[in-house]
Amino acid sequence: MSSNVYAWQRLSRETGARLVVVRLPDSINAFSEPLAKKRRLSSADGTSSAWDLALAECLRRESQNGGRIAVVAVPHFLWTDGSGPVSLSKLRAVMDEVRPDRKAALVVDATQSLGVVPIDVKAWGIDWLACSVHKWLFGPYGLSLVYSARSEE
Repeated sequence: MSSNVYAWQRLSRETGARLVVVRLPDSINAFSEPLAKKRRLSSADGTSSAWDLALAECLRRESQNGGRIAVVAVPHFLWTDGSGPVSLSKLRAVMDEVRPDRKAALVVDATQSLGVVPIDVKAWGIDWLACSVHKWLFGPYGLSLVYSARSEE
């Protein structure tokens, strides 16, 4: 699970929203495969990771079951085992596919990647991005960076 899960659990309790957690895909089980093998792309076309496939499946299942998807919050890379990256552009495309009538917010925890891996917030449709600056941005402990794409519309 992402390190920000506790905040989402609290917000769900306070608002009555339902929180859906996508579990670690079996193909990247931390205890059964070496790290290099976990990072290998796993789809038939070689372009989607196990996380991409698991997230897309969950979003489609929730939509088909009548779930109202308002927010999708993901880490770009997982802090627990380094797996990723989650393809944020593909995730946005699936989000827009299952919710064409209303745009769901894409919230990204980029603590494990910002400063090392390029992130294009506009092209990937990221609504909110946050990270601690002490990792790859080499900032002091206790400070964070937050980006918001919100307009005044």
